[in-house]
Amino acid sequence: MNEQELNKLLKQLDVRYVVKEELSTEVLHIVGQRYATREEFAKALGRIDALIEDQQKNTQLLSQIYDFLQEHRENDSEAKIKIKMLEERLNDMDKSAFQLFLERRTPAALITKTAVLAILFYLALDFISQLIGKQADAFMERNGCYVAIVTLIGSYLTASLKPKDKG
Repeated sequence: MNEQELNKLLKQLDVRYVVKEELSTEVLHIVGQRYATREEFAKALGRIDALIEDQQKNTQLLSQIYDFLQEHRENDSEAKIKIKMLEERLNDMDKSAFQLFLERRTPAALITKTAVLAILFYLALDFISQLIGKQADAFMERNGCYVAIVTLIGSYLTASLKPKDKG
């Protein structure tokens, strides 16, 4: 059911409703009389029957309108979910390949990331050790004799302070 059909149903519903004043003038006027002809009573009963039929039709129209609104709400919620998924896809398209790679949680991606990080750490440590090694070589060239003497004294003290076996 689309918007045009809904508007058509609402127009029919407006036509079928009976205003209270109209009911009182056509039916209650005849019923409220002390004397009335059989024809007038038959006319009033016919009008009451017509009102009952109109009420049933109105109830049916209201249930159709309710069904339409429920269907519309379901379609609206489905559309919102689809829009959200499309927005996420657009955001993914805006990201670079490197960002998408970093955000993946698959086993292959995790293993690849770990391997790349291990290689980077190895290269960084190698570079740092080369820098430290050059500095250590320069230090040992200037102070090698002092380092050897301090090392001998430290070794002797460590060996002499060790507890001896009481065996």
